[in-house]
Amino acid sequence: MIDVSTLSPSTRATLARWMPILIAIGVVWLLARGVRRLFWTGFGLFCAFWWAGPWLLR
Repeated sequence: MIDVSTLSPSTRATLARWMPILIAIGVVWLLARGVRRLFWTGFGLFCAFWWAGPWLLR
């Protein structure tokens, strides 16, 4: 753990400016990864049911 009080003022200013942006990028990356997995899971299920027989989708 880093003690913030030991950091120089310029380092604290840099962290205060960039840390919210980095956290937002990380959250967006995790959400995009989840959406991608959800899409491929749905696509795989659709293909499995389609190839099992069209009568399953009616």
